[in-house]
Amino acid sequence: MEAAEHNVHNFDAQLQFKTIVAPYDGVVTARNINVGDYINKEGNISDRSSVTNLFSVADIRKLRLFISVPEAFGHILKPGLTADVMVPQFPNRHFKAEFLTVSGGFDPNTRTAVTEFIINNEHKALWPGSYATVKLTLPTDANTLTIPSSSLVFQEHGAQVAVVTKDNRVHFKPIKIVRIIEGRIEISGGVTKEDHIVSNPSAALLEGDKVRVVQPANGYEINPEDLN
Repeated sequence: MEAAEHNVHNFDAQLQFKTIVAPYDGVVTARNINVGDYINKEGNISDRSSVTNLFSVADIRKLRLFISVPEAFGHILKPGLTADVMVPQFPNRHFKAEFLTVSGGFDPNTRTAVTEFIINNEHKALWPGSYATVKLTLPTDANTLTIPSSSLVFQEHGAQVAVVTKDNRVHFKPIKIVRIIEGRIEISGGVTKEDHIVSNPSAALLEGDKVRVVQPANGYEINPEDLN
């Protein structure tokens, strides 16, 4: 009798699988079955060799955003960091993402760290799987300046830049490089905001050379002789 009762309970439990109930409220993002498909007792579609989910459900009230952040910015990946997010379907709309966690290690192939952000999506405007363009705002040091990478000069004394003095002569100043970011160089010393830096200086430019500074206009190209 007890064995028969266990069998009855077992069949009752199997009958419950006729009704699929999601473990949480969400949106069905994928349906892999159609009317007439046979589902075996393991819950798989019988005509497929591999295990297949019948449905995929996503709770999209909050979305996770994964970003591969370059190694140079690893020091900023901490709580309080926010990201500005844009998606192709809303070209003029910005979404705010908040830092959640970071992988804690860099990929040796890409030299990046996978960083996870959270986006509040109460209005369900964003969909899972969307491709996004992300901008991170970095905290900057008031004493750190950026200069074009084309102004960098390497000599026997190390990294330098050529500046134009008040009497229109070239003077090379040593600088301390913090990091190089997309054609810009962050420096922590050597020059000030008042210095006039020569961009893309000629290899023939020497210390103390007299130069003539011109103010370029629209469509005006500087003659290389003006910096010789």
